[in-house]
Amino acid sequence: MTYFKDVYKKRGSWWGATSKEQYQNAAIKYFEDYLLNSPNADTVIIDNIETAAAIHTNKEDESKISKYFLIGLDTSIGIGDLIYWSDTYWVVTQREKRSFEAYTKVLAFKCNFNLKWVDEYGVINESPCYLFGTMQSSVQDNFKISNGIMSPSANEFLEVILPYKVIREKQRFIIRDRAWKILGRDLISVDGLLYMYLQEDLRDAFDDNTTLSLADYDTVGNSYIDLGITALNLAIGASFKFNPVLYKDNKVVEAATFTYSSLGAGHYFTLTSNQLTGLALGSSTLIVSSIEQPDLQATCTINVLLSAPATDVLQLVGDDTLKWGRTRTYTSFYHTGGTPSEIAATFTLLNNTDNLVSFVSQDTTSCSIIANTSGLSGKITLRATTAHGTIDKEIAVVSVW
Repeated sequence: MTYFKDVYKKRGSWWGATSKEQYQNAAIKYFEDYLLNSPNADTVIIDNIETAAAIHTNKEDESKISKYFLIGLDTSIGIGDLIYWSDTYWVVTQREKRSFEAYTKVLAFKCNFNLKWVDEYGVINESPCYLFGTMQSSVQDNFKISNGIMSPSANEFLEVILPYKVIREKQRFIIRDRAWKILGRDLISVDGLLYMYLQEDLRDAFDDNTTLSLADYDTVGNSYIDLGITALNLAIGASFKFNPVLYKDNKVVEAATFTYSSLGAGHYFTLTSNQLTGLALGSSTLIVSSIEQPDLQATCTINVLLSAPATDVLQLVGDDTLKWGRTRTYTSFYHTGGTPSEIAATFTLLNNTDNLVSFVSQDTTSCSIIANTSGLSGKITLRATTAHGTIDKEIAVVSVW
């Protein structure tokens, strides 16, 4: 009897030990069969992975711009995620909650625009989004009088829903050849989503790029990471510490933080924070990224050799732009893989034929220069000559506006 009793128990608990487990596991199995046979089933892509899903019409949506997606529990999906289906992206705005789940049911809106913007680090960002608005003009308050000149005022608005991104206040966009700026943002009502309310803005013929749909295109690339070197020869067993400098909007960022990683399959060196140690013969690439903006990166080729001489690293640290009448200080640093220290240098100005700048002071390791108020803009080169070589820094002299 023991054998038959064991078989009975095994078959009886096939779907689970409790009634709830049996009901839920049976429902999961029925959903898996449904995905195999239903005409509503199709393949979608979530986080670059293909998965099966059932797509249902949202009967409450007369405009047919939203769908319900039914997805197996083995696929993680939440509000703010993107689903790629029917040659377009869909942004998840709701997730249905039930007492027990045999599948995940989410509501997603069809993305009708690819939003692009240049962030405060000069990096181009983009994201599929759902864009909507009345686009209606009002007759009243259409124009305002400013300094005796009739000038148009913003009279059209757009609303945008997209996966949550860090976007600064007063960010500008180019949408279908027209300029827009953020009037308001909702950062907290729906976790995982960003809602923005945009107001029409004047387009800047010089700084906006309508071809690329990017506002403030002139700021692209205005931030970067200075490693001091682009290639490093490192002996097996030897170590080297990187000391990056972050320039944001052409100004030095104090106490900036970074992450370090390697590109390539070979394990030729080990990484401990910012310190590299040679491990095996070969070459790879070190990637240094800003924590605040991971897409802002600098690279250095690492060649691990049997033996290598010490690497001299010279850096001339100071802002890349100088406004009329302003003074900035520039300091020379030197290291060979340890902590940077200031180094004695002689400073000279190159390409300063229009007298764009003048020296205010010089000491052993630093100098201060001032941009003259002649009304001229341009670029000059500051050169630091040290016992370990020379280093140049290009500085742009710009208007105060």
